[in-house]
Amino acid sequence: MFALYMKTLQNKEFALGGTLTLKPAALTSSITSITWKHDDNLLAEQLNSNSKPDYYPQNEVRISLNFKTGELSIIKLTEKDAGRYNVEINTVIQNVGYQVKIIKPVPVPMVVVQPLACNETTPNCTVDCQGVVTGAGTIRYFWKEDDGDWKESAKRKEIKNDADMQTIKEFFCKVNNSVSDEESPATKNPFYKEPSSSVGKVARIVVTAIIIIIIIIACLN
Repeated sequence: MFALYMKTLQNKEFALGGTLTLKPAALTSSITSITWKHDDNLLAEQLNSNSKPDYYPQNEVRISLNFKTGELSIIKLTEKDAGRYNVEINTVIQNVGYQVKIIKPVPVPMVVVQPLACNETTPNCTVDCQGVVTGAGTIRYFWKEDDGDWKESAKRKEIKNDADMQTIKEFFCKVNNSVSDEESPATKNPFYKEPSSSVGKVARIVVTAIIIIIIIIACLN
């Protein structure tokens, strides 16, 4: 069997609806014939440089084969394109193949503050990076506060209503898989407090001083 000669399978992930590109291992001579198989079924072959490639099934128009490099391409990927890919070059089965997984691109996420009643008087709340990621493979989550740097973290994290948190105005989250990444719009921090204006502080001090002086003068009279 074709697959029994395989020594190594490399894992590859491609986006649903995207394009798959697979290459043979490094070649030591020019190609005189090439055959690609998908799950041991004939997929594409070209037996010499003067012939045209054949694709299977024969009405398949999404496949293309580069005879010079041995590269296989499939566009508009579907879930049926997942599986094992093996290639035979010059009648020799290569000892490296591919195990292909077709995954969905990640959605644009949204930061949701929980509970919904969370406000400036609540001692602590959580922020959740939400989005439907079913079928999207392994997901990683990143968080950013205001104009800060992205930091990898959990999907959900706790926020405490303390002095540091009260200086943060907005939250952002980002989801990532091997084929895509998307960033959320900004979500306001329920614990944020506007910094007091120094001019306002001075004005309040001056007004207070004037009132005290007026009271003292009134008492003296």
